[in-house]
Amino acid sequence: EVSKLGTQLVAIVERGRDLTQTLLTLGRANANRPSVISPADVLNASLALLQGAAGPQVRVQTSVSANVSRVLIDPLQLERAVLNLVVNARDAMPVGGVITVKLREETIGVSREHESTFVVLEVIDTGTGMDKRTRDHMFETYFTTKGSKGKGLGLAIVNQVVTLAGGFIQVDSSPGEGTRVRLYLPRIAADGEVGDAVIPRD
Repeated sequence: EVSKLGTQLVAIVERGRDLTQTLLTLGRANANRPSVISPADVLNASLALLQGAAGPQVRVQTSVSANVSRVLIDPLQLERAVLNLVVNARDAMPVGGVITVKLREETIGVSREHESTFVVLEVIDTGTGMDKRTRDHMFETYFTTKGSKGKGLGLAIVNQVVTLAGGFIQVDSSPGEGTRVRLYLPRIAADGEVGDAVIPRD
């Protein structure tokens, strides 16, 4: 009985430490150090980490378009955002499945004079999907569908990282149909050129 209590206390301490570290990361969002980086390089360097986080029952596959432009973001924060999305996708596939991470560009606008090009990072899973209520609240701090196993901070961090980079997020999901999360990051420059980005506002 004493041994069982000791094990529980260790688990509580470890959980508290993890929660504190995550809160500190969330609180330091304004102190991030953005730089002009290649998101393709960040993604390629993170593949082993992403597969490890996905676990043995889940396969992680990637699709990176050629000559994806650079973006202005803290590379460590970008890696953290993708990792959080992969972990969330893994948890939505309790019996295994496939996570596809895509990197491409997309131009958005009503006319050539009012259009912007974004680098789009997508994380797609073959999991259980989400209903409308979950989609509406998924990026809120402390919102979780994982009960006592979830802290409700992972997706809030993703949202904050993307917002600080001047981007936005779109989510497609429905029960039984899996989930597709798209991170839109403003294109800064292609190789050999300097560009600017116009951020759409609601």
